Amino acid sequence: MPTPPTLLSETEISNRITALAGEISKDYSEAEELVLIGVLKGSSSFWPTWRGAPRFRIASSS
Repeated sequence: MPTPPTLLSETEISNRITALAGEISKDYSEAEELVLIGVLKGSSSFWPTWRGAPRFRIASSS
């Protein structure tokens, strides 16, 4: 079976996640606390990028 093409590089995905973190941080700048919940199995791969973003405290139960 042929390997599917790469649609987005790891860097592009990481940059977009960082941009989303910035947008959410801006949108909720008045909030005292923000809780993020990952509901899909693959969402755990996003947490390391989010942890580096300012204002986000992420707790997970694995």
